[in-house]
Amino acid sequence: MAVPRSGTLLSALLALLLVATGTAFGLTFDAQLDWHQRDSVNAAVTDLSLSGTDEGHRVVADLRVGNPLDRPIELTTVRLLVFEGDPPPETGDRLSVPRTATVERVTLGAGETRTLRVEADVHDDDVDRTRRALAAGDASSRGQLTARMAGEEFDIRVE
Repeated sequence: MAVPRSGTLLSALLALLLVATGTAFGLTFDAQLDWHQRDSVNAAVTDLSLSGTDEGHRVVADLRVGNPLDRPIELTTVRLLVFEGDPPPETGDRLSVPRTATVERVTLGAGETRTLRVEADVHDDDVDRTRRALAAGDASSRGQLTARMAGEEFDIRVE
């Protein structure tokens, strides 16, 4: 007995629908899994120094960022505070000016680790104290790096 042509067409359409649904589910699940693992992206300051130009003094921080995820992330902004002593910083401990840190926008590939340069302003009155704290190893830093993955932003704690 021959299968009617409409039955073959219906079977083919059903198979196509199942494949499309499975593919969409797989892609969505993969993106969700990476999103839930975003906390595994890490950032740490590896070196602090002081630079001076005609425009003023800045604390320069080498920031090592690791992306263990299976997809790239874009690093967009940074909030970094350099201070004297142990965390948490108090107002009088600040060496860098809050909200002046800058970082280049960069895309960090899947599985990539890179060192970025972050700079933050230092008030003229704090240059000598900053220089002494850096030389004595008494300078610390804390902050957040903002990243974007699959159109969504998230923050990475900087230690």
